[in-house]
Amino acid sequence: MAAPPLPPYQVQGQSVPQSTTKPIPQRSLSPGAQARERERVSVILDINSEILHEAIRLQEEGKGGLTGSDVSVDQNGADAKLPAMEYVDCMRRLQANLAYLAATVDAHHKTNSKRAEPAGPAIMEASPTHSPDLVEKYGQLQKLFPGWKGLQWKMPPSASSAGGPQNVQA
Repeated sequence: MAAPPLPPYQVQGQSVPQSTTKPIPQRSLSPGAQARERERVSVILDINSEILHEAIRLQEEGKGGLTGSDVSVDQNGADAKLPAMEYVDCMRRLQANLAYLAATVDAHHKTNSKRAEPAGPAIMEASPTHSPDLVEKYGQLQKLFPGWKGLQWKMPPSASSAGGPQNVQA
């Protein structure tokens, strides 16, 4: 026997009919593909968690640079307290992972999308300064994306004043 329909919502004493729009269609994945996707997301979230902890530690050490009204300009027109490269690297990695996750979710919710699902996160290797645990997690990530090398990141000479890194596909 089917469940009875839900009553309409009440908004400040007025009855509001329930939505009749259809749910967003989602691509159907095989059980194996779903399990692989869950594992990929899990590893990326673990990596992000460690990177966030690293970024917080760097901020506490004063390597995060000054932001907003704290930024001053020296006599050469350069920012007086820029973030350390290791902090910028953390932020780049977070951005790459979050961009991959967002694009993946978007692709899964658009069944008729001409936009292809991303091949993988833009950064697939640990930094030489990362902990052995994070190096291991990046190794797991590489196994989950066989054949995908990521993008090569180049810091242009004027990146500190031009707004950051530029990505170039390898």
